[in-house]
Amino acid sequence: TGGGSGIVWEDGTHVLTNAHVVLGAGSIKVVDPIDQKQISARVVALSPCDDVALLEVERGNFKPATIGDSKKIATGEDVIALGFPGTFTDSGSSKLTVTRGIVSKSGDTYDGLQDLIQTDAAINGGNSGGPLLNMYGEVIGINTAKTINAGFDAFGAVISAEGLGFALPINDVRLIIEHLITKGFVERAALGVQVAPVTKAELEKLGLKNGLIIVSVVRKGPADIAGLLPGDIIIACDSIRILEQKELVEYVSSQPIGASITLTVRREEETLDI
Repeated sequence: TGGGSGIVWEDGTHVLTNAHVVLGAGSIKVVDPIDQKQISARVVALSPCDDVALLEVERGNFKPATIGDSKKIATGEDVIALGFPGTFTDSGSSKLTVTRGIVSKSGDTYDGLQDLIQTDAAINGGNSGGPLLNMYGEVIGINTAKTINAGFDAFGAVISAEGLGFALPINDVRLIIEHLITKGFVERAALGVQVAPVTKAELEKLGLKNGLIIVSVVRKGPADIAGLLPGDIIIACDSIRILEQKELVEYVSSQPIGASITLTVRREEETLDI
């Protein structure tokens, strides 16, 4: 058995949680924190790679959470994490806990998940799937993970740390849920290329200030059809300067399937718009 936390979604009949909370479960019960009653639930949408799951509750009559805008969060902003850390009792009940902290930074990466909100609000086992709230009581994130590993020293020993918790931004989660409900899977745009950073020395040699080099091109993919080649250096995407791989991935992923974008690339001595 296992447990986690959840958020009543906007329609009042679905509960949002992390995929890792319910993945592989034979049966799922949602506990009403007010009257401690157990209610049967089933998974209606699941995306393990995004760690998002949507449950349909047998008796869907809850007051939905107020959803905020994770794009408006700022480093240093006060936040509150709600959830049910620790073990559940035999009856399935548990005490709701509240922990307070700040947004340490946004756009973090952890355990394969990207663009996370990092917070020092205490997050422990059982908090997964619960809300990260701003001071207006709006959900801006889904508490997902924590780590006590801040890296490794020169001898390979783990450098321990406290206050490294991570939450999925609610704006990203909303898009994932829309895809899961309408299509049953998450659809994302892609170029069909593998890119890598260009060294500072190589950029200076080419007279460039930024760029990502195309390492490989997927055969018959969008980039291949458009004429992009391995060795091309991507400088800009729709006239937006590209400094990091993450920026390129986020921009392309935000486009609707079938959309056209213009890549500015350096090919040997030539600068091309493709």
